[in-house]
Amino acid sequence: MIKKINTLWKTTCFLLIITGLALGSDSDSEGSKTAKAGFVGAQFLKLDVGARGFSMGASMDPLLSDASSVFWNPAGLALAPNQYVFASKTKWFADVSHMAAAYSIKVPKIRGTVAVSLVSLSSGDMPVTTIEDQDGSISGEKFSTGSYSVGLGYGVNISDKFSFGTHFKFIHEDFAQGLSDVEDGYGAGSTWAFDVGTLYDTNYKTLKLGMSIRNFGPDLQLDGSFIDYNNGEPILDEDGEPEENTFRPYGLPLTFRFGVAATPLDNQVHKLAVSVVAEHPADNHERINMGTEYTFSKFFVCRAGYVFNDDSRGGSLGIGINNFPIANFGRINIDIGMTDYSLFDPTYIASFGIQI
Repeated sequence: MIKKINTLWKTTCFLLIITGLALGSDSDSEGSKTAKAGFVGAQFLKLDVGARGFSMGASMDPLLSDASSVFWNPAGLALAPNQYVFASKTKWFADVSHMAAAYSIKVPKIRGTVAVSLVSLSSGDMPVTTIEDQDGSISGEKFSTGSYSVGLGYGVNISDKFSFGTHFKFIHEDFAQGLSDVEDGYGAGSTWAFDVGTLYDTNYKTLKLGMSIRNFGPDLQLDGSFIDYNNGEPILDEDGEPEENTFRPYGLPLTFRFGVAATPLDNQVHKLAVSVVAEHPADNHERINMGTEYTFSKFFVCRAGYVFNDDSRGGSLGIGINNFPIANFGRINIDIGMTDYSLFDPTYIASFGIQI
């Protein structure tokens, strides 16, 4: 018992230190309240994964307990079933495609659950434009951008009420796929990051607490150099030659999240879960994410959510079939979700899970 308390204390101190670094990185000496939008890259790491969280207004940190936990709060892996397979796809604006997948398995020898993860974002083909060919109609050349992350997660129950998880990931971005006359690796770069999270069952009614810190890692540096232009003319250096500039490194979307969830209604026919998550991103103002999930007859689910203090995101809705038994196969989850954006068409997402 003393050993578990010591482990819990050390874990909590570690998370508080990381939280302090996360909060400190988003404050300046003058206490400015200006949002730092555009100051960090790898934005695909901020996109919601899974229709459940998407339709509940990104308020999932205290609730998840399967392989998809690696994308929200890796501590949820500790509560995952023996084996779980998860896949998700989102169709974003302008034909941008976002996909994710994860697989988790309990490993008794290390007293926890291990998971592997994959996230990718693809822009689709775009015309190559230049000063002389500003709509790309002359050359007809196409290029695309792509980003991906592969990770390894681990979740463990420190006690019967407290769970801890971590998720290490390798991140790669390439903004010049398909461009001719450039060296291999131009406009591309890689880095690494990790996420940590905790879950705590208060044992007071159905109240649960969840905390996570995502994307803590070094800056990402793109390879190659470029020439900047002013009014169609290249900017020259001291020798009168076009000045070559290297790409500046950029930080990752470090985010701290703390959430509370409860289940005020739970019987044989009806179940209602409510979750509220406060989010502190490194490149924007704080947000409050709220969501609710209603389950009818154990299998049929309706969801709704809203993100407060977001520039354009509105309400979210979703439906699903959860933990539905299939003979000689396992239990399946099928979910779809939709979120409204004020300046764009609604965005749709679908996800699928198999409990083996």
